[in-house]
Amino acid sequence: MSDIVMIPAGPIRKNRAQMRREYDLMKLAELTLQIKSRGFDADRPLLVRQNGDGGYENIRGHRRRMATLMAQHLPPGDWDIEAVREQWTTLVATHNDDVEAAAEALATQYGDYEVPAVIFAGDHKQATLALWSDNFGDEDPDPLGVAESLLVGIEEFGISPDEAAKHMGQHRNYVDNHLALGQLHRLHADFAKRVVREMSMTIAVIVMSLPADKRTALVQFLAATPTTAVTVANVKKTAKLLKELSFEMPLQFPHSTRRNVARAFIKLWHEQLEEAPVRAYLGAAIVLFAHQGYKEPWTDPNLVVEWLKALGVQYTGHWATALEPYLDVVSCATCPIANLPDTVLGVDVTSPAGLPCRMGYKVQRCLHGIAPGDPFHMRVPMGWSGHPGVKSRAGAYYVDSYDDMLMAWQAQQAAEEAKAEPTAPSTKSSPAASSKKTAKNKKPTQPAPAAEEQAKPAGPSQLEIMRAQVGFYMDAHLTLNTNHFMATQCARCQHKLDGSPTSDPSVPHCAWTSHNRNVEFSKIEPVNGGAFEPVAICQQYAPNIPWREIIPEHPAAGQLPREWMVKYIIALVKERVGIDGYKPFQWLTGRPMNSSERYDDWFVKQLEEQQGDLSDSQVFTLFVMAHDEWKRAKRFGDDGIFHLPVGGAFQLVSAQLNKWKMGQ
Repeated sequence: MSDIVMIPAGPIRKNRAQMRREYDLMKLAELTLQIKSRGFDADRPLLVRQNGDGGYENIRGHRRRMATLMAQHLPPGDWDIEAVREQWTTLVATHNDDVEAAAEALATQYGDYEVPAVIFAGDHKQATLALWSDNFGDEDPDPLGVAESLLVGIEEFGISPDEAAKHMGQHRNYVDNHLALGQLHRLHADFAKRVVREMSMTIAVIVMSLPADKRTALVQFLAATPTTAVTVANVKKTAKLLKELSFEMPLQFPHSTRRNVARAFIKLWHEQLEEAPVRAYLGAAIVLFAHQGYKEPWTDPNLVVEWLKALGVQYTGHWATALEPYLDVVSCATCPIANLPDTVLGVDVTSPAGLPCRMGYKVQRCLHGIAPGDPFHMRVPMGWSGHPGVKSRAGAYYVDSYDDMLMAWQAQQAAEEAKAEPTAPSTKSSPAASSKKTAKNKKPTQPAPAAEEQAKPAGPSQLEIMRAQVGFYMDAHLTLNTNHFMATQCARCQHKLDGSPTSDPSVPHCAWTSHNRNVEFSKIEPVNGGAFEPVAICQQYAPNIPWREIIPEHPAAGQLPREWMVKYIIALVKERVGIDGYKPFQWLTGRPMNSSERYDDWFVKQLEEQQGDLSDSQVFTLFVMAHDEWKRAKRFGDDGIFHLPVGGAFQLVSAQLNKWKMGQ
């Protein structure tokens, strides 16, 4: 061991690789009281390295130097641990809670006091390794201190992570984790401190593995997220999804609507990414963290709405209004559908897309249009099924060119005009003469079938019709108000499949289409001057999420007893059970396809199972809706009017449930 020398405590400076950034004032008070009582232990000298300006850099004994200075500050007398701690607390408070600044203030007063020390002869690297070896003992340094010390040693003195681990007596993962924490602290100090206090250090490693913009976005998101919702697993999954995130235009789409939603969303995304990349990735983090998976936004209208909200896109009305401005390649001026004659037929090509140009609206573009160069594939109504140019597959009817669509349209026009022509006056004999003639002919001949009837095609089968209806709904309901909590969204239905339920891949991806069944679809529409987007209703709907995620909180919940409200809701359902087809709250309960259980029993069973997860405000929502819910089926009541809750203020708007004719 080198010789021990006495040097002034004042000129000893903190080592840049010092591992301690936080101090326990009670432990510092204990050390101060020991030195005050018996003096500085000469057998435990400081280890210092001489620097170029005649001063010293501390390697070992950083806290003992601080305690020595405070011991000199304390007046003579009997001191106990609480009194010493109070002295430290008061002094630190006067220096903005900075313990090291308080100690340096003491050094200006008592810096001439000498302490025993050993002069270290090695270079910076050797001094740093010695510091690390010495500081894992009596009191572990804080994680942020270790992190910053490692960064100094590795970046400035060329120490390898393996060397650091060896001299610290720690695993290599310990070093890597603290290096990530140190890098995070330099970039996002407040969040790094929160990671140390409330989270796992692994989160620092995950975050620092991301490119700069994505890393900053994820940090901003996690900083605003309650700690109870953050786990290593969901942060790791979100980071992986962010790394892989890339919105590019796919090559093929089955329908022009989805193609246009995709191209508009992608253009919107790239504009936001160019203008404010961190803000764009923050929106992505919000959606990806919530779903813990990636699904192309344009495949589900609910996802489109989530992305628009997360990206901060403002719009009024339907979400399509936010995307249509980005459809710069789609225009009514170049869309071939606009070339159809202006006359709108009784059964026109308005479905399944709901083409505004065929519905009397004046627009410049729409999400259903066809851009130059797009493949022409347009579904047409089932009523066109026998017309020239119309093809069918798995119950869906479509045309593959504008010429075929025009030819089918003309055929439909001719059929409707022929049907509308008045019957020509009869030139046959009078009814009396006809009656006599019939009496003479015991075996009157049957009239020959009309030529039109002889040529009429057999038409689609019931299975094809059913599948066409389901396919229509799955496409067309995307353009309606699927944001309303009563909307029956395919994406949230137990019957939605990832593929066809049959060997034919073109069969709609719904479990109901496996074989022929009775299906029914409706729309909730405003009446009596009400205003809201129509809400799509599938009578086969069975939600795949719990009630607590569907039922909104009523903003004006009263003080009615919870159990009384539950009993009232059940009583209302039971009261109307004798009415054929009455199924209140079907948007909430659904039905298993093969269940023979009575609906009221099914509803009560689910209510009993799930009401424990509902808040009082959610129960109040059901209570308020119960008064009008039974009128959802149009045939019940005098006018079929019920009140639909609309908007965040839960405004009740007059509405009716109307049959949706699925393109016929």
